[in-house]
Amino acid sequence: MKFKIFSLIAIALLLYAAFFPDTYVSFLNNSTALKKVVNAGHEPVQTVVESVEEPEAETLPIKTFLEPPSRTSPFYAYSSKVYKDDPALEALVANITAPCGDDAYCKIQSVFEYVRRNVPYVGEPNGINNILPPYETLGKGGDCEDLSILLASMLNCITGIKPYLVAVPRHMYVMACGLEGGHVFKPAYNVVYDKSTFVDERRYMLMDLGKNKHVRIMAQSDERFGIMVFPNKFDQQKHMEKRPSSYFPDCSADGVTVFSKECVFPAGGAVLMISAERPAGVSMQIESVHVPNTRQYSFDNMPCVMLDPSYRGSGADIGEEMPKFVHGKKEVVRAW
Repeated sequence: MKFKIFSLIAIALLLYAAFFPDTYVSFLNNSTALKKVVNAGHEPVQTVVESVEEPEAETLPIKTFLEPPSRTSPFYAYSSKVYKDDPALEALVANITAPCGDDAYCKIQSVFEYVRRNVPYVGEPNGINNILPPYETLGKGGDCEDLSILLASMLNCITGIKPYLVAVPRHMYVMACGLEGGHVFKPAYNVVYDKSTFVDERRYMLMDLGKNKHVRIMAQSDERFGIMVFPNKFDQQKHMEKRPSSYFPDCSADGVTVFSKECVFPAGGAVLMISAERPAGVSMQIESVHVPNTRQYSFDNMPCVMLDPSYRGSGADIGEEMPKFVHGKKEVVRAW
């Protein structure tokens, strides 16, 4: 029965082709094209992506990717909170920057570090955006916008400095302009060791400096002592066994009563040893030195630096912009 049905279908197709040849050829072509399209969907597709180099932020003037908004911008509401002439805030900034003299860079650094060390970052609940005035932020902390408003207000107390608020998606920080070109921020010193130690020919002090690759070492005593810095404990042990060893001669001394040097070690770190031939009480202070990676930008024909008060530690150094914001969409709001 099935054979008879297939036979009838085949005969019908032959008769159709004989009487309507053009239509039959068109049908076959359409069926073949459809088959090719369906099969193509299952074939592997090779995508070629061309590599496009992103311009480095420090090689571009900032105005090429930052456009100041008009006064009708929603971000203008933030700049209206910035204090531009407040005697009490000026007194606070004057006290913070007193050791700087007329050094504007030192003043900016002092104010920036004061905010990051003393004013906590406090996030806001989702859906709530309270814009705090500077004194309220000083008292209880605030989020990125509040800290930026506070920092900009304090920068307004430094003669010649013109702060801007930089708004990027879900974040805000500060740009300080009006600086003289060619200056570099001073290193920051953080005390990591400060005490006296007793040493003699049988007793010595060891300190691993591996986590502090750039340090300032200061030591003094009424008796003569020696200080040596080794690449590792193995070389220190070799030295104690009077075997050939490696050490850093530029950061070592023997038979001194006062020692003060700033030393930079390779990535492997270093080990410090204090010793003496006769009993000696040595007063030691070791400071970790952090030199900011300062970048200067050009905006509105003024040299500027970025300051992000929300990030603590080395998250964003003085003058450094966080990488994810370098090429992001920005709006700059005048805050002076």
